Amino acid sequence: MKRILLLPEAYLDLEEAKNYYDEQKEGLGTEFILAVQNSLHEISIHPLQFQVIYKNDRKCNLHRFPYAVIYKVRKNDIAMKAVAHLMRHPRS
Repeated sequence: MKRILLLPEAYLDLEEAKNYYDEQKEGLGTEFILAVQNSLHEISIHPLQFQVIYKNDRKCNLHRFPYAVIYKVRKNDIAMKAVAHLMRHPRS
């Protein structure tokens, strides 16, 4: 099982989405974070099973939320690059 390194951009994505969901309903932001953690667990066990979307970047869709974890498998770890909303243009 490889270690997952959370890059700063991914941290900002997580924070923004959690805050949005907390504004919608109390506790929903926490449920979002749990969905991300579940995806990260799957990624750490089987990092190559998910779809390649660009060069060596891969995506793992979250269950229940319209987001995907974008990551790159590296020699010694996995770099979590973003938590992207599936219906928005990246970084908009």
